[in-house]
Amino acid sequence: MRSLLALCSLLLLVGCGSPSLSGGHWHEERADGSSGLVLEFDKNSDRMAVHLPNNPDGSHGHAKGATYTEQGGAVTMKWSVDGKTFEYKGTMQGDSLDVSGAGGSLRFVRKDQGAH
Repeated sequence: MRSLLALCSLLLLVGCGSPSLSGGHWHEERADGSSGLVLEFDKNSDRMAVHLPNNPDGSHGHAKGATYTEQGGAVTMKWSVDGKTFEYKGTMQGDSLDVSGAGGSLRFVRKDQGAH
């Protein structure tokens, strides 16, 4: 009985502390420090915003039709830019999101600051 109670308590703690993509902005980390993609996830749907890297004048564009799924730290994202579709799959651990797809591997970190 004690073992069962301990197991149930552990499962409850794990379930309550499950990570979430919502909250904050996810900034792409680039080796050269340049502006990269910035992601925002809507916790109430499968929609997300993908802010494209800054242009030389400081402006930036947005991907179209961006969606995501998240389950147990496994993440799938899909969007299009200029008619080309991008799909990435990966994992989230804490404030890091590592994904890969046909466009290569990307790493994002959660930050409280805005899109760019």
